Parts: sequence; structure tokens; C-alpha cells
Amino acid sequence: MMTNQQVLDRLCLLTDKHLEQLQYIKRLSTEQLNYKPTVESWNILQCIAHLNYYFDFYLPQFKSAMNGKKREQLLFKSGVIGKYFANILLYKENQKPIKSPKQTNPIDKIISKDVIITFEANLIALKDIIKKMPQEVVNNRAIVTMFSNWYKLNVGDSLRIVVYHNDRHFHQIQKLLP
Repeated sequence: MMTNQQVLDRLCLLTDKHLEQLQYIKRLSTEQLNYKPTVESWNILQCIAHLNYYFDFYLPQFKSAMNGKKREQLLFKSGVIGKYFANILLYKENQKPIKSPKQTNPIDKIISKDVIITFEANLIALKDIIKKMPQEVVNNRAIVTMFSNWYKLNVGDSLRIVVYHNDRHFHQIQKLLP
């Protein structure tokens, strides 16, 4: 069993890794950023745009959750649904792709390079939220999911889902890099 602080520390390290990888991506040419191995696959800019959709939804909720009720429970307790989605999104070798919901699927969109600037700001904001998140609110059920507003996930599961989702797409991007 991990403590809330250990969960936050792990997520912060993974987000640092993403920020580091993004520095290389920022130096790529427009042609490299738009490379698609198949018609059905996404290019790097489309992957980043997809992640920005999620940031737009979740970052405000994370900021709001930071001011939630503080509880003494410092051991991380994953919820059933949160654990399920976090485990699905946790990167594993040779995993099957997950179909993206239509509203977050950029397959037919032409994305400008500016999406990278927004993404970097979002990653920095996420890292700041993780670093400042009081460990006493990590188990609070405060985050509405993007796909259903009738169920709330705890803050820790929601952070794990967002960071693991980022990681999954960074692995996808790695396969597209020159």
C-alpha cells in the first residue's frame, strides 16, 4: 500500500519525464510533427491536441479540489472505478489501442504547431498542481469524469488517470519520432 504522498511523488516524476520528452518534440519540423504511418493513425500534433482536450476538462477541477476538505487518511485508497480506468491507461508493452471518444478524437483535424505551447503550459500546470496538492485531499471524491457527471472519482485516481493517459500517448509519440 502506498501513501498519498508516494502517489503524488510518482505522478510528479512521470510528468517531469513528459516535460523532458516534450523538449525534444518542440525541436521537430512541421513535417516530422505531421508524420502519420497510416491513414487511421494520429500524428504527433494530433496526439498532443487530444491530451489538451483532457487538460481543458480536468485541470480546473484539480485546482478546485486542492481546497477540499482535509482528512487524516494518508494511505492512498483507490476507488473501484478509478482503479479500473487507471489500470487500463497505465502503459504496458504491446497493449491494444483504446478507441477515443468522438469529441476528443482529432483524426480529421489539421493541428497547428501552437498546440505544443498550450500542451507545455498544461503539463507545467499539472506538475504544479501535483506538487501543491495537499495529501489530505487525495482520497476525496471530487472529480467528475469527462464522460459522466453522475459519478465522481477521488482526486488521486483522477490524477493517475490523467498522467497515465499522457504517458500512454507519449509512448505512442515515441514510435513516431525520427
